Amino acid sequence: APEWNAQASTGYAKPYILYVGSQDLRKNIGMLLRAFAASEIRRDFSLVLVGALGSMTRSWREFARNMEMEDQVHFAGSVSEAHKAAWYRGAQAVVYPSLVEGFGLPVLEALYFQKPVLTVQDSSMEEAGGPLAHYFPGLDVGAWTRRLNSIPHLAPPKPEALHKHLRQFSTEALWPAWKKIYGLS
Repeated sequence: APEWNAQASTGYAKPYILYVGSQDLRKNIGMLLRAFAASEIRRDFSLVLVGALGSMTRSWREFARNMEMEDQVHFAGSVSEAHKAAWYRGAQAVVYPSLVEGFGLPVLEALYFQKPVLTVQDSSMEEAGGPLAHYFPGLDVGAWTRRLNSIPHLAPPKPEALHKHLRQFSTEALWPAWKKIYGLS
C-alpha cells in the first residue's frame, strides 16, 4: 500500500505549518492563532494542529471561524505515531509556542525530520532545539507573525549540525548519566 500522505489528508492543496502537542491553555495556541491570523503566510499555507483536543479547542475553533480561517486551520486531534511521522514529513515548518514544558519533545522530533522549528525562548525548548531552532518570546504575537511570514525562506537544519545535536540525546549518550544519577550499576 502507498504511504499515507498527511498533506492530502488535510483536504488542502496548500503546504502547511505543523503544531504537535495537546491543546491545553499552557501550549499557547491562542497566541499562535492570533499570529497566524495576522500573517500574510495564511494565504498560501495551512496551520495543522495534531494532538489531543483540550479544554480550549472549542474556543480556538471559534476564533478560527471568526477570523475566516476555518479553511486554513485544521484541528487533526490525536493520531497514531505513523500518522504523526507523516505529518512531520509533509510539513514546511514546525511551530511549538508552549509556555511551560519539562523538555519539549516535539521540537526534537521536528529536528529529526529536518524541519525548521519555531519555538519559545528562555524555556526548556532551548535544550531540545539547541542552536538549530528559532526562538521568540512566548507572548510576542508580532515576533511570531514576522517569523511565520519568513517560513518559505527558512532552510532546514544543516545535516552535520543536526546529527551532532541529535547524538547528544541518544541512549548511548544518556545512559551513563542516568546510571550515575539513579545509582545504577
